[in-house]
Amino acid sequence: MSSSSSSSTSANPDWAWLPENTLFLIISHLFLLSDIFSFGSVCSNWHSISKHRLKTLNISTNNIFFKKGLPLLLIPTTPTTDSDGENTENTRSLYNPATGATISDLNLSVPYNNRCIGSSHGWLIFIENVSFSVTLFNPFYFGNSKAGTIKLPPFQEAGVVRQMTQAFECDFFSDYFICKAILSADPCSCNDDGYIVMVIQGDERRLSYYKSGDAAWTYIQPDQQVFFDIIYHQTYFLGVNFWGEVYTCDVKSNTPTFMRVTESVPGPLGETTRRYIVGSPDGCTLLQAVRLVHTCHCTENDPIIGTSAFNVYRMQAKTGTGTGTGTGTGTGTGTDLFEWVPVNSIEDGALFLGDNYSTFVKPSEFKNIISNSIYFTSDYHDVSAMYHKPYQFGGYKDNGIFLIKDNMILNHYVSPPENKNLPPPIWILPTI
Repeated sequence: MSSSSSSSTSANPDWAWLPENTLFLIISHLFLLSDIFSFGSVCSNWHSISKHRLKTLNISTNNIFFKKGLPLLLIPTTPTTDSDGENTENTRSLYNPATGATISDLNLSVPYNNRCIGSSHGWLIFIENVSFSVTLFNPFYFGNSKAGTIKLPPFQEAGVVRQMTQAFECDFFSDYFICKAILSADPCSCNDDGYIVMVIQGDERRLSYYKSGDAAWTYIQPDQQVFFDIIYHQTYFLGVNFWGEVYTCDVKSNTPTFMRVTESVPGPLGETTRRYIVGSPDGCTLLQAVRLVHTCHCTENDPIIGTSAFNVYRMQAKTGTGTGTGTGTGTGTGTDLFEWVPVNSIEDGALFLGDNYSTFVKPSEFKNIISNSIYFTSDYHDVSAMYHKPYQFGGYKDNGIFLIKDNMILNHYVSPPENKNLPPPIWILPTI
């Protein structure tokens, strides 16, 4: 019997009581915050090891209450000098829209003073000012700065832009060269196909993409298209243009295909609108949100951009037949199979819009999130922004919650005056 018992013990070791030095060695190789939390959820012994690890990383879990799947607002930390004498200007905090409070026990190291050009799958996307190289950065990696950083190739325009700005003796802010950047998948958990970064770039707002492993960016130049937003839907990218038309972009092959699939959206056009395309969590519904903005010349330094309302449309199959064409790096023709129908309710839905990946959540799954609403942040970026940062004088003030049914705007995060010259906050989905 003792032989059988010994064999059973050997075959089924008690992992909960591995030696402490072994557990410390294991957790020292975990850098993603969610992995450390998962480690601590195994049992009480592993939990105590994870608490010790978090303490060494200066992370307190006392007030870290947020639910996976809810976008949080990445906000600047008020510049101070902490107890160790270190300046906090390169740290960021998280603001929880469900509680209306800042998560003060989790300061994230985000050592960038420039605007974040995108937030997707928990990763932040930045562009370097001189080389125009792009960096993917996951702020939820701790203890090893390299683990959550991916360097991508530079854009080819860097030299040309430098020559132009020198010739005209003007400044150029490369963080506005990219209007928006998104990822097709989390680079750390994607399948063998890897991930793709798609961006809207330059004053022409054309599309470019980078496939993981490529040596350079690939440019797509549709005829006379000016894009406002992009998402990754099922197996391809969707982009919405100036007219509210949606194009599919399949970049899996060496010859990308590009075609129009919807008609335009009637309504106001021009510099007073911005457009977003959003997919529901189940992938069955596509919405287009049209943001109406106004300019207030009420300061002597800089005009203030403000949102006045949103119009929301749902995509549905057309009853008639229409035709359209679209061309890209590859060629293709498409039929407008879908049209946009205005709606005054998205029912159990809330949209999170701005420079981030446009996101749809179900408020029924998140306490205190308002249904049939749009949570939005400042995302002003037209051609002039490349030469004059819009938040440089007046700061970012265009944040709020738009109630679709009531056609009114509520406040959410209000930035303190000392942060007025810092880049605007951005929604992020924590990888936790």
